[in-house]
Formats: sequence, C-alpha cells, structure tokens
Amino acid sequence: MRLITSCWGTAIERISALTEFYLKPLAQKLPSFLKDTIDRINKIDKLNEKGPLPPGTLLVSWDIVAMFPKIDNCLGLSAVKEALDSRSILSPSTDCILEAVQICLASNNSEFGGKHYVQRHGTAMGPKNVCSYADLAMSKIDKLSCTGDTIKPNLGWHYRDDIVEV
Repeated sequence: MRLITSCWGTAIERISALTEFYLKPLAQKLPSFLKDTIDRINKIDKLNEKGPLPPGTLLVSWDIVAMFPKIDNCLGLSAVKEALDSRSILSPSTDCILEAVQICLASNNSEFGGKHYVQRHGTAMGPKNVCSYADLAMSKIDKLSCTGDTIKPNLGWHYRDDIVEV
C-alpha cells in the first residue's frame, strides 16, 4: 500500500507541476498580483509619486484566514477556465489543463492518526499549482465584488491571502 501511495503521490506532484507551468504566467499577469513584499512596497511608492490620495480615500487591508481550503472548487475551476481561455496559444487545450487541475483537487489526501482523509472542498496548501490556482480564484472574487452598487475600490492588490485596497 505504501508503494502505490508513493507512486500515486509522485504522479499527482507531476500533474500539479505541469498545471503550474501554464497557470503561473496567467496569475502573474493579473492586475491585482503582488509578487512579494518588495513588489508591494514598489507599487505603493509608484502610487505615492502620483501625489496625495483624494480626500475620503479609505485604505483597507485584510487577511483571509485559511484561504486555500475555503476556495469554492466551482469558482476556482471557473476562474482557471477563464484564464486559460484568454491565452494567445491554446495548446495544450483548456479542457486538458482543466482536467489536470480537477485531478489535483480530487487527490488532496493527507494522513492523520493513521487514517487517510481526502479534502473535498477547496485545495490543500501543498501542491505546486495551489498558489496560482488561488490567485486566479481571488481574481474572479475581485471582479465579482466590484460589480455591486456599494463601495468600489480604485485599485486592489493581493499576495495570496493578504489584500490591500484603495
């Protein structure tokens, strides 16, 4: 049993790495994408170069607790599909990569106390494609949040689960 699990784990790791190869450039092109803390500081410096923010501007920052397991799989897969469909080169096909992402989501297993568990909602934090998957899902949430009649941010950045809006 241990050998089969190890081989299957290796296959899932490879599938995850393959999907990350195609998802990462799409996630990095998102207008809200922050690479790291230095990128955040540089963007704030560029914002400051434009002069003071308008009166009444509200700066908001928040942290999404346990973001990866909370991402709805339908929303995440929809975001991945939209991003893949936006590519200029559609090879491999969107359906092929999307199916590979679905395999990764369905194979999020872990062992605790001698028992195996499969995560059925959201994604685990270990797979190689999880950060790009989460960035793309958050982008879809960003778009949905800006369609209402309430407060609309002028700009928003996020680094995984840390979000800044102006």
